[in-house]
Amino acid sequence: MSLKVTLYKRTDYFSSPEADNSDEINKLLDSKERSHKLEGMKKLIAMICKGQDVSKSFPAVVKNVIVKDTEVKKLVYIYLVHYAEVEPDSALLSINNFQKDLNDQNQLIRAQALRVMSSIRVKVITQIILLAIQKCVNDSSAYVRKAAAHAICKVFSLDPDTRDSLIEILQTLLNDRMPMVLGSAVSAFSEVCPERFDLIHPHFRKLCKMLADTDEWGQVAILNMMTRYGRDQFMDPDRKKEKKPKTPKPPKQGSDSDSDWSDEDDEDDDFFGIPQLDPDHRMLLNAVSPLLQSRNPSVVLAVTTLYFYLAPRMEAVKVAKSLSRLARSDRETSFVVLSTVASMAATRPKMFAPFVTDYFVDSVDPSYSRQLKLEILTYVANESNINKILREFNSYIHSDDKAFVASTIKAITRCAINIEEVTETCIHGLMAHLTHPNETVVAESVIALKKLLQLGSVEHTHIVGQLAKILDRLEDPSARASVTWVIGEYCEKVPLLAPDVFRVLAKGFVDEHDQVKLQILTLGAKLYLSNPEQTHLIFQYVLNLCKYDRNYDIRDRARLIRGTIYTDTLPAMRAHGKRLMFATKQPPEMERPSEERARFALGSLSHVVNHVVSGYDPIPDFPEERPDPSVRDTFVGPGADGAAGHASSPYGMAVGGEDAFYSDDESGSWTGSESGSWSGSESGSWTGSQSGSWSGSDDDGSGSWSSSEGEEEDQVPQAAAPTQSESSAISAPVPAPAATTSADLLGGLESLSIGETPVAVTAATVTAPVAAFAPSAAPLTAEPMPFIEDPLPGSADAAGASVVLAPVEHESQPLLSEVVGGGLSAEYKFVRRPSSYGEDKCTVKLTLVNHSANPLTNIDLDDSVSLSEVVGFPVIPQLQPGARTTVTVALSFESLSSPIQMAFTHSDAGPFKCHPLPPLLAEALNPFPVSAEKFEQLQAQLGGMNEETKSFSLPQAKLWEVAQVVVQNANVHVVSSDVDAGRFRFAGRTKLAEHPVLISIQVADLNSGAASLRLNSEDTILIARLG
Repeated sequence: MSLKVTLYKRTDYFSSPEADNSDEINKLLDSKERSHKLEGMKKLIAMICKGQDVSKSFPAVVKNVIVKDTEVKKLVYIYLVHYAEVEPDSALLSINNFQKDLNDQNQLIRAQALRVMSSIRVKVITQIILLAIQKCVNDSSAYVRKAAAHAICKVFSLDPDTRDSLIEILQTLLNDRMPMVLGSAVSAFSEVCPERFDLIHPHFRKLCKMLADTDEWGQVAILNMMTRYGRDQFMDPDRKKEKKPKTPKPPKQGSDSDSDWSDEDDEDDDFFGIPQLDPDHRMLLNAVSPLLQSRNPSVVLAVTTLYFYLAPRMEAVKVAKSLSRLARSDRETSFVVLSTVASMAATRPKMFAPFVTDYFVDSVDPSYSRQLKLEILTYVANESNINKILREFNSYIHSDDKAFVASTIKAITRCAINIEEVTETCIHGLMAHLTHPNETVVAESVIALKKLLQLGSVEHTHIVGQLAKILDRLEDPSARASVTWVIGEYCEKVPLLAPDVFRVLAKGFVDEHDQVKLQILTLGAKLYLSNPEQTHLIFQYVLNLCKYDRNYDIRDRARLIRGTIYTDTLPAMRAHGKRLMFATKQPPEMERPSEERARFALGSLSHVVNHVVSGYDPIPDFPEERPDPSVRDTFVGPGADGAAGHASSPYGMAVGGEDAFYSDDESGSWTGSESGSWSGSESGSWTGSQSGSWSGSDDDGSGSWSSSEGEEEDQVPQAAAPTQSESSAISAPVPAPAATTSADLLGGLESLSIGETPVAVTAATVTAPVAAFAPSAAPLTAEPMPFIEDPLPGSADAAGASVVLAPVEHESQPLLSEVVGGGLSAEYKFVRRPSSYGEDKCTVKLTLVNHSANPLTNIDLDDSVSLSEVVGFPVIPQLQPGARTTVTVALSFESLSSPIQMAFTHSDAGPFKCHPLPPLLAEALNPFPVSAEKFEQLQAQLGGMNEETKSFSLPQAKLWEVAQVVVQNANVHVVSSDVDAGRFRFAGRTKLAEHPVLISIQVADLNSGAASLRLNSEDTILIARLG
């Protein structure tokens, strides 16, 4: 008894030297005592974990398959699974025992028996394994059915001829209702028949709804399969379609004939300027979005890949934050994530621009991560963040890692080439590094200057002189060759310097590197053509040296130059020598490694190693024509767990009798601050149910289609009949503009200038709570949203009285004249209200007028206008002569200094280029509701460089109008308005980076009107403009 206890309690299997004695283990396995067998198996498993080969004990282990003890049998099967492929003949001796264990009461034993059978790599027992799999797919245990799915892959790799039989088994597994089984079933599907999407059609919606409950590796398999399924079955969400005008319907009794439009084929029409997604396409995106918060990096990467290939560009931005979080993981994960980010940033740099600081190089980063981060920073660099990136690059140059320093200078060069505004700055910075003590910095700076000089946008003379001065100190062959090339290219600009440099180089020609010799030869040819009097003899000397050089490239080039330029036998060729040597050079193109890697599917092994790996399956292209969506409405039969069949629906788990797997909100709607709220119906009306309608209108909720933000006057006939007022608004002639007068609400505060453009304010004054106007406090619902009708937000002052603010109304500005627009004119006006496309977008009202004598048809934005910048413009089928229509769109500005360039097309003509539409500073902010205490905390944090103060005076102390002046010039929240104390505080957030912007005004002397303005924000450019 004591022996049994001692053996059972031993835990030093990994450290005890006697545990590796094979003879002792075999004796234990041959023992009749259960404890001895268990002890022997534990020692074997421990040796396997340590990487030792224990295949010699295979016969002794196989004999123990017949033992009744569950613990011993589990360990036996673990051993057999490991060595069944090595000893297939010995494993066949126990095939009958494996089949018998398929009926064991313990589900673990049944699953392990199937695992061992499928691991025996003997083709003659394939049919026996198939029978075992067919039995296990109908097992009552989900764990056994999962093992059956894994066995399918092993059988297929052993005998591909069993594909048809395995597909039939797969159909049964895909009918399963257990998340544990579905992940493995999809993995087997991807291995056996990845192109058979007809097997996925009936289960697509079930997979979407059960994705969150699947294990992590099952989620990866499903996400990868769904990515390919979506590319094969859904249309490109960013496609550009040929717009056709709507055909009028026969007029209905009691309705205006001009207001009835055909809604046929409206499923494929662009909705608010964006291609309308298939409901199943939208369901897939909604189902995978929560997995961006997964703890498993593989899951997050799979979701990112799916969004990148299937989601509209404006929605794919949401994955950037999750990838930035993963980039801070361990080294191995970080490398894969950074490779993916680099490939994505190469084609969509705006996705990662808000997270540029997350890709700054850390001191502990390995060299491969540093290279990828530098590459990412060059992709995401733009006018708004280039100064921050260049400052970061400048700090990298002081690193001790020479390779990293060289890569940093190359990154600076790429930024200078891509962004012309900083080319001059980069050149000056590189010139400063020519005196750097580090030879690598000097050499790379010289090479970079050579490439930047080829751009031809800067003066060359002083740069060529500086490079010539350091030529004697340079030892790097590439750097010396670059300086020699620069002097030769611009030798006519330095006629006194170039011959002298050529003389020095010719003196040491024999000792130069081959790369430098070639450039010296080229320099001599150019000087011979431009200044033969001073360089003729030196050039002849260099040609003679090249004639006997050991490098055949140098000999061949010298022979070519001697025969074409330095010859009297071919005068015609010599006459064209100068054109040959001084030909215009193309601007340099920097290498972009991630663009080459982007040819592979993101997240694949081929993408990581940058070459095709065995088994790689490329991402298919989107179909040209829309596949039939009704194939996913197929009736789903009973699953392995005995559940009754049901009709699959894109808005719930089942239709009729069975409750939805998730709540209605998760299964049939799309909610999110970036995109609005949609119920997922197909009927074309705006309501709040799932019975076949759209939910989340910004309109009056009446069920009519309108533009994305629109009021009634903004509606354009799209897919449903417009109201009579809308029809008349389109066809009515343009009235003469009435004289307008600005309401003098500023009184004595006219000297207070917080914004850059004065704004006209309506005379109506109404009281409203501040938070009601903030986007976060006004979610999209089926109820009409009071946008323009609502007043501007007010605030309670210290005494509890309400501060009354008038609505802000901006002035219209010309966008397109009728002369340039072919009879179409356009004006724009910023509207202060939240956008349903996201808080980072500005709402703008466009007014289009037809000044021609003929109707204008198919009015649309040109294809050159990016959907990421302008969202929500519908195609206007027709605009009668003299008629006007109003459309509300959402604009996304890259920065305060980056206008949007729009262009219209109509009547199969165009594009008609508009004036640049600049951002309005007053609408660059969103209200930021905070308490007074929170305001003071943020103000204390944003000090120093993030603070700006100015003094001004109020000629007449109309303190109650201070809040009105600030709010009309900046879309901010009124935190407090204490008129008696002369203290006013406002808070907002920038639309682009969501940086807090705090405005505080303190009147020091109520009698004289002396006051001070204090601005706090991380966006120093914004506060400088506000001040």
